[in-house]
Amino acid sequence: MWPFRRKSLIGVDLDASAVRMVQLRRDSTGIAFVRASVTDIAPWGNDPQLRRVHTVQALRQGLAAWGSSAQLAVCGLRGPEVVVRGFEFPGLPPEEIGGAVELEVSQICPFLAEESTLDHQVTLSTEQKTLGFWVAATNSLIKNTRQLVSEAGLHCTLVDVAGLALLNLLEYRSQQENDEKTEAAGDGETPGSRGPPSFCTAILNVSDTCATIAIVDPAGRPFVRDIGGSIATESRLPGGTGGWEAEGPTPAQDEWTARSTRRSATSDSLVEDVTTTLRYYAVQNGSVRIDRLLVCGDEAGVAESVDLLRARLSLDVVPWNPLTDCGFQMARETAGVLARSAGFSAPGPGTMTSQEESSAGPASARPGPPWYGPSLAVAAGLAVRQI
Repeated sequence: MWPFRRKSLIGVDLDASAVRMVQLRRDSTGIAFVRASVTDIAPWGNDPQLRRVHTVQALRQGLAAWGSSAQLAVCGLRGPEVVVRGFEFPGLPPEEIGGAVELEVSQICPFLAEESTLDHQVTLSTEQKTLGFWVAATNSLIKNTRQLVSEAGLHCTLVDVAGLALLNLLEYRSQQENDEKTEAAGDGETPGSRGPPSFCTAILNVSDTCATIAIVDPAGRPFVRDIGGSIATESRLPGGTGGWEAEGPTPAQDEWTARSTRRSATSDSLVEDVTTTLRYYAVQNGSVRIDRLLVCGDEAGVAESVDLLRARLSLDVVPWNPLTDCGFQMARETAGVLARSAGFSAPGPGTMTSQEESSAGPASARPGPPWYGPSLAVAAGLAVRQI
């Protein structure tokens, strides 16, 4: 986990149909949740340039609603233009690790070296072995992401991988739990003193563009896979071409219902992909058993999908809402933000003012906390970073 410095960052998660942002801050009690927003991206059909324009507009709308001067952002990357892989070498001196990583990447990475950016991190180094992981992303994806947030008035200080952001968030929560157990145990045995666990937690985040599975092994090496194609966006135009229906955008509640229906129709294929990926991980890491799957993203709000995953995977499958499950403190100014808007942002596509919320019916019938909380997992994980 990368801890905060004094400056506050905005985690920005750009998806096909929405911009999700979270701002956190370190204060005297730990990490405080300041504000968040989910702003839908207006219709763009099959026009990439129109999608770009509408994405920038959604970013600006979310920032304007906050009325905040914060301008430092961490942006997430996902999809086929990103690769995360673990490595294991015989024990190497530090000056030789970079060359060994580059040689491995040249053999298995689908991107040309001159067209991509590579980084690596060592998680364990002994005389016998060197363990770690490398990340590669295309320069075009990095450049486009930076340009989008720059046009909206933000400065992209870092780019991270969505799957790694999820693991950042999980590690933050695990450290909190370990601190609580250590405090409760006093001078007795501390958590982890018996060696690494033989089981682990996996995270499944379902976004508009793909589903991301993220796991970290006992040696600290992440396993990240983006699986499947577009899920929600396929239902935005008859025939699944990625736009909106001819009669125009539907109200937020109807659009959320449409997304839920689409996910129910595609749950079998999603479960099959998840099952295959977890089996692959189990084969590669035979000594580690996955005992729990945390589900976040829009899918966490669909009870049928969570139940299906639980039944098919024979795991403890739990919907994960980082806003309530990660132990963030509430910043002093946050209460006013929450009181003004159900979606933490100004009125716009997919959001409601507190007045509209009071007349919208029970929470289960409208896009409220069960939806936007889990969908903010990537953005929250991005915000748990240092600069």
